[in-house]
Amino acid sequence: MLLDYTGLDVFATGGERVGVIRRTYADEHGMLRFAEVELEDGAERRLLPIEGAVLTRRGLQVPYARQKIARSPRDAAPGPVLDEARLEQVRAHYSETLRDEEGVVEIPVFQEVLVKKIVLKEVLRIRKRWVSEPQLVQDELRHEEVEVLEEGDVRLHPSSAAA
Repeated sequence: MLLDYTGLDVFATGGERVGVIRRTYADEHGMLRFAEVELEDGAERRLLPIEGAVLTRRGLQVPYARQKIARSPRDAAPGPVLDEARLEQVRAHYSETLRDEEGVVEIPVFQEVLVKKIVLKEVLRIRKRWVSEPQLVQDELRHEEVEVLEEGDVRLHPSSAAA
């Protein structure tokens, strides 16, 4: 099944919104490989690989820094097919080590959060009804005598202390 990410918001590794997907490109097997992203200012469109992206409730989370996407090759020749030269430029750009201007290496780490919540499934209504029926119970009662040998921590009732 071919997914269509067109119209989804794109989020960089830091969680900030980068733009919106305007077009997706699939390979010969129908697998999505690249997306054309319109940056937030709406003036420019960039290409980025979809490999490693995670579909979330908010949109598409990609494993690239905002600066990396902003510096990626422009989509100068929009159309249904990307030429091999354009693909090589995009692949080369994103295969470089992820670094920002200060030389810090960014490694994307994703965490999937599963939330368990209680959902009301149904309501059971139970009505109590008392039913009295006489029953004959036969049982033998036992009576045993107890002798207190020593008074200690046990409190004795005044009536049993006199006995």
